[in-house]
Amino acid sequence: YTDWSKKVLVKECGSKINLFPKIANAGINPNEFYPLQNKTQHKIKYFGKDVSIVGAVMRNQKRKLFADILLAYKKYLNRLKESGQTELYQKSYLYLHTSYPEEQGWDFPALLAEYEMLDRVYFTYICRGCKNWFPAKFQNSITKCKHCGSPAASFSNVAHNLDTNGLNEVYNLFDLFVQYAICEGFGMPQVE
Repeated sequence: YTDWSKKVLVKECGSKINLFPKIANAGINPNEFYPLQNKTQHKIKYFGKDVSIVGAVMRNQKRKLFADILLAYKKYLNRLKESGQTELYQKSYLYLHTSYPEEQGWDFPALLAEYEMLDRVYFTYICRGCKNWFPAKFQNSITKCKHCGSPAASFSNVAHNLDTNGLNEVYNLFDLFVQYAICEGFGMPQVE
């Protein structure tokens, strides 16, 4: 969906591939993905306080560089602390909208423990019972739902995911979006 990728395909495949004359630009439906009017109130709704969130929306695969994101965020937090930016340090969190466990994915409990980030990272949990979702620090692959109390909330994944409205709410929690990966072929977070 970029001019660069089209040029690579033409160079490598020549006439062996049938390409559309124009590229399909990455984009969103602004009726589905849009900024909410009061971002601070939105964050308070989900976190109980105003927070600063760096977020990623990616499937849990090794080519998605979650370990590097965690390390970079840990370094960021350390710099905030060292420079005396206590208020920003205390309200800063990483949010990973991803799946767990994944057979070929990252081991989040091990990464969080290694980087001492258990208390600084939120994930999306969705209840299989009441269908509500909520951000939570890592509690296991299945946890108690904050809405109905059923032990049926699990990480979002391909088969058990948020609808467009819920995903828009997740995106609106972020102050900064990160997508750090290698070997990216499609790389459209709205689809992931």
